[in-house]
Amino acid sequence: MAAGSLFLGLRGLLDFVSLHDECDSRHAPGVPGPHGRKRGCSSLHIEMSEVVYHEPDWFTRNIFNLLVAGLHRVGISVQGSQTLAVRGRKSGEMRTNPVNPFELDGRTYLLAPRGTTQWVRNMRAAGEGELRSGRKVRHFHATEVPDSEKLPLMRLYMDKWSWEVKGFLGIDAKASDEEIERILPDHPAFALTFD
Repeated sequence: MAAGSLFLGLRGLLDFVSLHDECDSRHAPGVPGPHGRKRGCSSLHIEMSEVVYHEPDWFTRNIFNLLVAGLHRVGISVQGSQTLAVRGRKSGEMRTNPVNPFELDGRTYLLAPRGTTQWVRNMRAAGEGELRSGRKVRHFHATEVPDSEKLPLMRLYMDKWSWEVKGFLGIDAKASDEEIERILPDHPAFALTFD
């Protein structure tokens, strides 16, 4: 697969595990079969949901992100971008990444166009972080936005940054609501409350 392509993983280890009694599927469901087993069900049923992550290519990871981070350190924003700092869920150290925070109806949001990235996983674990630009550091608490409330967020995000992210999303700023709703579960979003 090409760099930056869709990476399918596991959300945690398993999102959903459903255990059923050991069964004998040769007979009618629910009717006891030989040896007292129920019929028509499986002994173990496991469903795993797919996690979407569009890994950055070499240029983005090693050149572009470092350049943008350097600009942020001196207080220069690229299209409203800032540096996100979140405590790593395994290391406990602050991890940084360029992000595009945006406002809608007086609230600030972050949306993950690349899917369930490391910063998303860290944010879910920590529940807080910082937005940095130059010497300005704003600490916040984060609340994940449910899929049912993401449509206006994704629409605004696409209006502002589709030139940058349409390759990850598979849609552009002219996409219908139905096309956007189809991809919303793959792109976590957080509402930020500043201290």
